[in-house]
Amino acid sequence: MENNELFIIKDGDLIGINPIFNIPQGIKSLEYGYFYNCDFIEEINIPSSCEKIDDHIFDFLKHLKRINVDPQNKHYISIDGCLYTKDKKKLIKYPNNKECNIFYVDEATEIIGRGAFCEATSLENLCLSKNTKIIESNSVGEPSKVFIPSTDALIENYAFKFYDSYYGTVIGCEKGSSAEKFCLKNDIPFLYVNNENLDWFFSLSFDEHYKLIKEKTENETEFIEDFSENGFIASYKNNTLTISATTEKNEVTVSNLNEKISSFRRTNIKNIVIDKGITHIAENAFRDYYNLESIVIGKDLCHIDQGCFYGAYSICEIKVDKENKHFKAIDNILYSYDLKTLIKYPPKKENEFFEIPSHVNRIGKFSFQSNNHLKCLKIGKSVTHIESYAFFCYWNLKHVYIDESVTQIDDDMIFSVEDELRSYICNTGLVVGTQKGSATEKLFAPTLVGVFGIEDNEIDDFLSTDKPYFSHSRNDPYEKRCDFAIFDDTLVRYKGRDEEITIPDTVKIIGTDAFDNRYSLKKIIIPNGVKEIEKSAFNYFEKLEDIYIPESVTKIDKEAFFHCNPPHFTVSENNPVFYSQDGKLYLKNN
Repeated sequence: MENNELFIIKDGDLIGINPIFNIPQGIKSLEYGYFYNCDFIEEINIPSSCEKIDDHIFDFLKHLKRINVDPQNKHYISIDGCLYTKDKKKLIKYPNNKECNIFYVDEATEIIGRGAFCEATSLENLCLSKNTKIIESNSVGEPSKVFIPSTDALIENYAFKFYDSYYGTVIGCEKGSSAEKFCLKNDIPFLYVNNENLDWFFSLSFDEHYKLIKEKTENETEFIEDFSENGFIASYKNNTLTISATTEKNEVTVSNLNEKISSFRRTNIKNIVIDKGITHIAENAFRDYYNLESIVIGKDLCHIDQGCFYGAYSICEIKVDKENKHFKAIDNILYSYDLKTLIKYPPKKENEFFEIPSHVNRIGKFSFQSNNHLKCLKIGKSVTHIESYAFFCYWNLKHVYIDESVTQIDDDMIFSVEDELRSYICNTGLVVGTQKGSATEKLFAPTLVGVFGIEDNEIDDFLSTDKPYFSHSRNDPYEKRCDFAIFDDTLVRYKGRDEEITIPDTVKIIGTDAFDNRYSLKKIIIPNGVKEIEKSAFNYFEKLEDIYIPESVTKIDKEAFFHCNPPHFTVSENNPVFYSQDGKLYLKNN
C-alpha cells in the first residue's frame, strides 16, 4: 500500500487517516493480509485490473461499510456495497459494518463464500436463497438468525462459525432439507420454518429461540439412542443416562455419544450409570455434560481414558461397584484399584483444603479440573509424578505445596509452555511452594512465575494466606503486584481491571500479549527503565486513550499496538528514538 492512500497529508504533515481506500490500478491480486491492521477502513474501491481476491481478505475490517468495484472489471461486481463474482453466482463479502437488519440473498447467487458473513456484526437476520447450492466453511458467523430453505445445498464443515448451544447462530430450516441434516449431525439447535412463518422466525429474539428448544427437551422424560454398531445403547429416564452393553463381546467402548445426544438433551442429564458389560470409556465420551452430578461405575469397567469427563463441571459424587477390580472410590474421589493413582477429584466437591493421601504416587491427567471450592492443595512425599493438565481450569486454587519427592511433571501439566503457564498464573492466582533447595524447586524455577522455596515450619502459613503472589522475588512487597506477572524483568501479563495504571519500575520489557484484551484500560504510564515493547503487547484495545513513553524505550515493534484504536501518545523529550506530535508517535531521523 502507498502511504498517500492510507494517510491524509497536507503540506508534509500527517493530519488524519483516510477511511476510504482506493486500490491502485494495475493491482491484479488481493492476497490474504493485504488489509492487515487497517481496521479503520470504511470503504474500499477495487479497480478494473483486479483478477483474484483471496478468501477472508476482508476479515477484521470491523468498520467496513461498502465495497465498490469498477464497472469495467471483468471478474467482480458490487451490488449495494456487497462483493460478488461478475456472474453474481458467488457472494464473496457482505461488509462487516453494513447497516442492515435483514438481508435476502439474491436468487441468482448459488455460493456463499468463505468469510462472507463471518463478522457481519450489524446484521441480525439472514435469509438464503432457494437456489443456494454451496455454503462454504466459515461463511456465516455473526447473524443471530439464519433461514435456509428446502434445498440440497452442500453445507461444508464449520460453515457456521459459531454453533455452540448458547452462543451460536440460530438456524431455521424446512423438514427434510440438507440444513436439517447438517444441524442434527453437528448438534446445532434449530427450528423448523417455512415461508409462511418466516416473519415469525425473524421476530424471535435469540433468547426466545433457545427457550422454545429448551422447553421441548425438558418435556422429554425418556429416550433411547441406539449405538449398536459400538455394542451399547444409551437410555434416558428421570435425569439419568444408563449405558448398557448389547453384545457379549469382551470389549465394549463408549464413545461419540454427542453425535446423537444433543446439547439440549445433555443439559438435563444429572446422573450417568455405566452398566455391566461396558469395559472402556473413551476420551471426551461425556464432554460438556455441564449439569452431570453423579457417576456410577459398573463392575466390568476396566479402562477410563483421561479427559472423558472434560467440561463436566458439576460432578460431586463418584461411586464404583464393589465387584470392580480396576477402580475404587473413596469419599467420592476416583482412584485406581491399588490406590496409587488419583484419577478424578470431583469438580463440585466442597472442600477448601485437600492433602493428597499418602498411598498416591501419581496425579492423573485432568484429575483436578474446574473446582470452584478448593483453595489449598498439599502434595506430600508419596507423589512422584504429576500428569498433563492435572490442574487445568482450577480457577480458585490459590496455593499448592509440592514436596521434594515430585521428580516428573509432564509437558502441558497445566500449562508447561511458558506463555500458557504465565497466563494461567495471572488469571487464577495460583502460587506454588516447594522446599528450599529441593529438586522440585529446581524443576519449577526456570519457567514458573511465583514459585518460591519454604521451610517445613512455614507450610501452614503458606497454605493459609489469602494473598496471591506473582512476583519472581519472594521479598518483593505484595501491594498491587498481584495484577502483574513479571518474569526475568519481562512483564508477561497484566490481569487487573483498572482504568489507569503505572507499570512496575522493575520491568525492562513489555512482552508479547502482556495487555491482551484489557478492555477497561484507558491510561498507561510506562516508567523510565523499560527498554522494549514487543509485538502485540497491547492487543485489541478499544478504550485506551493515553500512553506515556519514557526516554528509556528505544525499541517498539511495528505491531506492538495490534488492532488498537490509536491512543494519544506522549513521549519524553529526552527519548533518542521516538517523539510525539499531536498525540501521534513518530520515529526521529526518519
